[in-house]
Amino acid sequence: MGTYTGTALDEEISPSTVSPSVTVSGAPKPSIVADTINGFGGADRLNGGGGADTINGGDGDDDIWDGSQVGDDGYATSTNTGNVIHGNAGNDRVQISVAETRGDNPVTNTAYGDEGDDEVSLFFGSNEGATATVSPLGTITLHGGSGSDQLWVNSLWWNVNMAGTTAYLYGEDGNDRLEATHSDPNMDGDYYPGNNPDFLYGGLGNDTYLVLEPSDQVVERVGEGYEQDHGLQDRLHASSQRRGAGNEGSL
Repeated sequence: MGTYTGTALDEEISPSTVSPSVTVSGAPKPSIVADTINGFGGADRLNGGGGADTINGGDGDDDIWDGSQVGDDGYATSTNTGNVIHGNAGNDRVQISVAETRGDNPVTNTAYGDEGDDEVSLFFGSNEGATATVSPLGTITLHGGSGSDQLWVNSLWWNVNMAGTTAYLYGEDGNDRLEATHSDPNMDGDYYPGNNPDFLYGGLGNDTYLVLEPSDQVVERVGEGYEQDHGLQDRLHASSQRRGAGNEGSL
């Protein structure tokens, strides 16, 4: 467990590297335990290494990737849940990556883009191309903030069953793009829905939604802008389910 505070320089704080200019308290590098990382300024590369981390990008265009550490057998050595990540100012990329463990796979995490045009996402990956023994469980909450942001949740195509997961995506201000949970494309280029409930809140601005199944819900209030609902691709594989049209209206 450690606290890592950057400067106005472009720095890296990760399990493999901590820039010399970073002030360190506690463990010399982030690990699978709960760490606190403050980028402060500059275009930083930040990774808490899994665990319930608190990460603040600070000023600058930051690349924040908080991922599970994976062992030689292809399984994560610990869960990656309970993270709270803020991009802060700048055009940031914020991704939380959850890899399959040999036990439970909790995915409850929260991330904020804050100011700027940000990408905010969560990815779940199973081991070595096999379907996960225990499907991911929990609540994923992603916020865009100000600016035109992109928010999504996805997984590998062979393990897209996220039925135990609920995703809440909040675009907030700006012209945002919100994608309901889906797979990466399979070998044929097809996508699969997540088999889980997604709640997409665009907020102010003219927003675009990708809704893939009936459990995906779009929530818009009167006067918040012009909205568009789309399927991910015409080739979307939806088994026996129809494409979700989203539920758009006033509250």
